[in-house]
Amino acid sequence: MTVPELASTTEPLGPGLPSFHRSLPSSDSAPSGTIIASEAFDFDGVPGRAWRVAYTSRSIDDQPIVVTGLVILPAGTAPPGGWPILSWAHGTTGIGDICAPSADTSRMTPARGVTAAGYAFVATDYEGLGTLGRHPYLVGESEARSTLDIALAASRVREWNTGRNVAVWGHSQGGHAALFTPSIATQYLPEINVAAVVAGAPPSGLDGFALNDESVALRPFSILVALAFNGIDPERAPLEAALSPVGVELALQSTQSCNVDVHAAVNALPPNSRVTKSTPTEEWRELLRANDPQFIDSPSSVPTLIIHGTEDELIPLEKSLTVHRRFCELGRPTELWIGDGRDHSTIVSATFSKMMQWISSNIALSGDRDVEPGPGVSRTLC
Repeated sequence: MTVPELASTTEPLGPGLPSFHRSLPSSDSAPSGTIIASEAFDFDGVPGRAWRVAYTSRSIDDQPIVVTGLVILPAGTAPPGGWPILSWAHGTTGIGDICAPSADTSRMTPARGVTAAGYAFVATDYEGLGTLGRHPYLVGESEARSTLDIALAASRVREWNTGRNVAVWGHSQGGHAALFTPSIATQYLPEINVAAVVAGAPPSGLDGFALNDESVALRPFSILVALAFNGIDPERAPLEAALSPVGVELALQSTQSCNVDVHAAVNALPPNSRVTKSTPTEEWRELLRANDPQFIDSPSSVPTLIIHGTEDELIPLEKSLTVHRRFCELGRPTELWIGDGRDHSTIVSATFSKMMQWISSNIALSGDRDVEPGPGVSRTLC
């Protein structure tokens, strides 16, 4: 697969961010994966274990950028070799800067279970969320770079005592990000060992459903996708080539909106309104395919787990079935867990404890690595 060259646009910082974000430079000369600023905050009433961070990474057009995120450490003393790292790739929050999880740490509920299991929890905001530039929503390499660089950055801070064995876990948009990390990890960041990847309900088959009006529930995501891909390549991906006039107007009003606001705006439209064109242009479809897990074509030895619910109301289960088959064809060690009766959200709690057991067995290379997912969840291997 030939990946089109992409270029991110510079968009001013949005309103409402904490002072930490407003004081950051747009780029820094330090190598990728370097903390350039941090600010401690209390997480769950425990002082001295959590920080907002700014770190260096590379943009989608391979320029130095600054990305923000969070680092949260477990209580107690690190084991020999340091805390193993779990890099969390968050789900869709929106495209505005205020949607960055580090701007509202209440969004970090996964950190509780992860740190309780003895992992350093690191969480990127992604490129362009909380920092200058438009967020490249569902652009796989951008998401993967941000997700990996924060893990490397945390491992370089001696006082945090983390190791360089890393697991990546993401859900929804974050599941999409997670699936792209093995493809770039060895070449992009050889300093860390990506030992396990978990992708929950990852979007795929993008050219078939990311820009259409068949599902009212997906219309807000069409707006976000259109804004993101227009931001990285406005000449090949003009808004009017993918969106209806109503959709273009809504998109232009949503450049600093969070998910809930885009949903509200879409729901306020007249019932017969169309948000997207009936068929995106071939240029649009090419960009979508280049960022689609179903079209990943690189082999990898990183153990990968895909988790999906049968009643997912946003991402059809068939999408993950296709990705699983694709990865198995590539020789990637991949398994698929399917939660019976679970939807896009409930699949997380239904599989969390067994998922953490699966991660631990792979990151430690010890114990029973043949982890069964538990009642109500089926398991398919390659």
